[in-house]
Amino acid sequence: MSDNYGNIIRQGLWSENIVFSQLLAMCPTMAVTTSGTNGLGMGLGFTGALTLIGLIREFLGAGTLFAQASNLLGPSFAFLEMKLPGYGGALLMILPPGGFAILGFLLAGKRVMESRLAQGSWQAAGAATVTT
Repeated sequence: MSDNYGNIIRQGLWSENIVFSQLLAMCPTMAVTTSGTNGLGMGLGFTGALTLIGLIREFLGAGTLFAQASNLLGPSFAFLEMKLPGYGGALLMILPPGGFAILGFLLAGKRVMESRLAQGSWQAAGAATVTT
């Protein structure tokens, strides 16, 4: 039975982990500094995405931002705490499906932004060829 769990963990960490497999695929072809820069960039990007998802979930779920920051960081950080007066919150955003919903909305927004940028650059290139 424990062999089955080991196989599941091995598959989850090595073969089905997208970020780790991309990192393993890229790193042998690059120099050490480039690999370090890529690793730092992936880590910061992942941290930023998780922080953004958490902020959106807290704001929509409870109507607060940085709630009880003074308890965690000390009384000098009480200025960070924000609360919407009279907002009851949305239970879905606090529950795990709310995280996936926010992730889906963020990815959809990213896709829309990229398509508009590509369309704008395509139109700009088309306008440049017409005028020349």
